[in-house]
Amino acid sequence: AHFTKDFAVFGMNYVLPQYFHQLENHFSTGSQLLLMSFISLPGVAMAFALTRLDFIGHIPCMRGAAALAAFFSFGMLELTSTHVWGDASEHLGAFSAFLAKSMAMVYFICTGVYTSEFFPPKFRNTGIGLCVAFGRCGSISAPLIFELSYSSADGSFDVFVAIVMTSMLFISAFAGRVLTVETKGR
Repeated sequence: AHFTKDFAVFGMNYVLPQYFHQLENHFSTGSQLLLMSFISLPGVAMAFALTRLDFIGHIPCMRGAAALAAFFSFGMLELTSTHVWGDASEHLGAFSAFLAKSMAMVYFICTGVYTSEFFPPKFRNTGIGLCVAFGRCGSISAPLIFELSYSSADGSFDVFVAIVMTSMLFISAFAGRVLTVETKGR
């Protein structure tokens, strides 16, 4: 879960400015980085609200956010955007990127909250440290995997986006089976 969370969030931080630049929006690099920061704010607000609600647990929040991140990432694929949306593909692709990034941020925060509550106090620092280490592997590998996939796919973002989609769908499908202890409200 932590590998996927860091891979998606930090990978999108690296990829989306290039994605928006390819859409010919004529923003400067600084403006695009500022935009990336603002794109995260709705996800942070949504995660804050979800972690405060009593009637929904952390595991369903993680699963739902992962599923929505995968769903919205689908709109970023070049394969679907031009064939499905036609002339509106650039605008809908950018909107899909915004929603995918926001949902990845929700997943990021909900996973962090769940992890901080999951381990017993005696092993909490060690457990969280191991999870963070796996997450760092995801954040380090994301730019490398993107650059390799981008160059081998002739300048397409589809391979990287498909990896994010697949990993998020995997988490959404199997987190409920693997993570059996709900920590919310304890």
